Amino acid sequence: FELAIRMATGASRNQLLRLVLRQASWLLFSGLCAGVIFATLVYTSLQPKIASLPAFDLMPIILIDLLLIIIVLIATLWPAKRIINRAPMQALREL
Repeated sequence: FELAIRMATGASRNQLLRLVLRQASWLLFSGLCAGVIFATLVYTSLQPKIASLPAFDLMPIILIDLLLIIIVLIATLWPAKRIINRAPMQALREL
């Protein structure tokens, strides 16, 4: 509803996309930071106890995080773009 109401009050498409990205990026990066810290702590605490674990490598974590960033951005921007490209009253009716 928020996007449709902002569209009806005259917000531009770029302003709406920035709003969506700003809200999503805070959640994305806080979740990624918490996940990386938690995964690193768990892995480094388990590594001495389990001899078959390979040495800790940061590169796979970075690659997985980049993939997750791309997935979250697509999942956030795709529905927002669909709503933004509609007329404001049509978007309000369909929600």
